[in-house]
Amino acid sequence: MKVAQAFNPDLFLSFASPYAAHISRLMGKPHIAFDDTEHAKLGQFVYRPFTELVVTPQAYRQRFGKKQITFDSFIELCHLAPAYFKPDPSILAELHLTPEDRYILLRFVSWDANHDVGQKGLTRQQKLQLVDNLKPYGRIFISSEGTLPAELEPYRLKLPPEKLHHFLAYSSLYIGEGSTTASECALLGVPNILVNSLLAPATRPGVHVELERYGVQELLVSYQGLLDKAMALLQRETSAEWRKRRLRILDEKIDVTALMVWLLEGYPTSRDWLQKDPAYQYQFKIDTGVT
Repeated sequence: MKVAQAFNPDLFLSFASPYAAHISRLMGKPHIAFDDTEHAKLGQFVYRPFTELVVTPQAYRQRFGKKQITFDSFIELCHLAPAYFKPDPSILAELHLTPEDRYILLRFVSWDANHDVGQKGLTRQQKLQLVDNLKPYGRIFISSEGTLPAELEPYRLKLPPEKLHHFLAYSSLYIGEGSTTASECALLGVPNILVNSLLAPATRPGVHVELERYGVQELLVSYQGLLDKAMALLQRETSAEWRKRRLRILDEKIDVTALMVWLLEGYPTSRDWLQKDPAYQYQFKIDTGVT
């Protein structure tokens, strides 16, 4: 509240932030929330009553009536579309890798977010087995929000967070419980397997259903079948095929950042325009840089 009062904004924009929603209401300013996580029920319950507009991907399964507009894209393209991100190969030398080296990233989450209540991830034994089976296929790196078994600590990825996406872009395979990182890999054309108990058909988020439909993401509810999927991807050398599928996504989806800027600069007229003519968003096509 102190920051907002000092800055005195015209409107608030957030990624489903209850804090922004509540302060915007206290200050009498509109709050626009972007959201792509259907199962974050508690967060929605807290922010939506104080939010003037909710902006979601078209694949998002929930509908909120007149308060909602949708966009035909993925939120991760805000920072990973070609206009905003170009992989830096110097990341390889920083980790003592060469362009010919294959490496695999495993990501384990802490399961303490409010939308993770009642969910669970891979066991200690499953993590150990996964590393043991993947070692012959490339160097293993692990990103973990929590404590790792002592045997796996040497594999921990030591990298500044701002360099993570450069690291992802050159990896051979991602396997993890973290859905955002999996989606980022998918939109970088990197083979990835998301294993998460929230991926049961009844609770499977719409964005992951769409990424799977494009063929840029493999989804699993549990450890069962994970090793077989991983081996199949590593043995088939699928990276070129996944990059081709990524280009199809870039060709069909819109530039979310460009849409966001236009929406904010013209608000609320821009909101009214999109509600009247949702197809107007296709004015903001992604520049793939491919001729």
